[in-house]
Amino acid sequence: MKKRFIFVIVDVLIFIPAIFAQVKKDGIDLSQQDMLGLDKVYDFDLPQLTKTPNGYEPIFIEHYGRHGSRYAYDLSYYSYLKLALDTAGAHDVLTPFGQDIAARYAVHYPVYILRIGDLTPLGIEQNKRIAAMMYDNFSKVFTKNAKVCAVSSNSSRSMMSMTAFCISLQSKAPYLDIVARNGNEFLPATCPRDIHNPWPCTRVPREYPFEESLNDFQDRKFGDPDVILSRLFTDVDLACGGMEKRDFVRRLYSLVAGMASLPENERTDFTGLFMEDECAKMVVVLNYMRFLKHYKYFELNQQVARDIVRDADARIAAKERGAMLRFGHDHVVMPLCEIMGIEGAESVPQSADEVVNHFQIWHSPMATNLQLIFYLKKGSDDVLFKLLRNGREAHLAIPAVNWPYYSWDEYKRWLLSKNILL
Repeated sequence: MKKRFIFVIVDVLIFIPAIFAQVKKDGIDLSQQDMLGLDKVYDFDLPQLTKTPNGYEPIFIEHYGRHGSRYAYDLSYYSYLKLALDTAGAHDVLTPFGQDIAARYAVHYPVYILRIGDLTPLGIEQNKRIAAMMYDNFSKVFTKNAKVCAVSSNSSRSMMSMTAFCISLQSKAPYLDIVARNGNEFLPATCPRDIHNPWPCTRVPREYPFEESLNDFQDRKFGDPDVILSRLFTDVDLACGGMEKRDFVRRLYSLVAGMASLPENERTDFTGLFMEDECAKMVVVLNYMRFLKHYKYFELNQQVARDIVRDADARIAAKERGAMLRFGHDHVVMPLCEIMGIEGAESVPQSADEVVNHFQIWHSPMATNLQLIFYLKKGSDDVLFKLLRNGREAHLAIPAVNWPYYSWDEYKRWLLSKNILL
């Protein structure tokens, strides 16, 4: 008998019975958290960091962070389902299961539509904890004369993430002078694709390496969307009206996954809507969807990489301690992993089926962050750095001096060879 995929909420984590804890799809092992895709909540169960190399000490940090957990960023993720449920109810084509979902969803829907894109309490907590861990791991960076700057994109969830982060860092080191700002001036460092960016990208976007559409990919990987929708409606076409059903199912899955970010008393129970194998298939579809969207952002987000390099070089020259904190979005941090050669993301898939091996949205959960930690050798100008992705030491596209530590000069030469810094 087919088992159901079950969300069981405990505090901020989602657990699934052990029998469902790991699913292999297209050769990729997906945990229950991974199957939430971009709505995955941040994992604070982190390994111990490698000791600082002998003779070196951390001096400053370059950071880019995705905003924390939020409500859905677009009204349609909530309104499509409400419209279909209301239509089906008016025409008496709800299944018994659909009636239960409709009743539960109606309780929380008024809250959802008022909070589109807003940071949730969990999103605030995530940023506070990440900031506290940054200080605890690298307290020598935050001396009394340290220069700490923070900038965010113009979205409220990014600004709120920055605020929560800075408040937490300030509580760890009350003496710090932290300057936090947002505005169009800082878009090249936080959200280059924003139409208000004063310095838009002039490079020609690269072409997709293959042509399979999202709907065709979904048909191959997931199958008929009516399989899901018929659990809610006895007449799917009537309930959905003019909605594109494949798109509706994608949004529906994102809505369900997004429940993990909401306060417990605002979560709608969708148990039984998606089976466990369907979750594994759908996250691969959503992964491909994001690849198609983010592939064209490669040239745009080189501005962020250049901002990181410029600030790092200025701090090295001034022997300055502190941190530069940037807050933005998944559509920046994911292309940035490719741009910066993080964990093999610089390699380009050769087919649609290979995308999942190169580009994986579950590595960019809510509150995703990249931290470049710079180390200066005492009595020398020798600078090493390491990169943390979501608190874990990461591999880069160049040979390490002694992993996870890399030469900053060698890394800049690699960026130049890729035309990132030109």
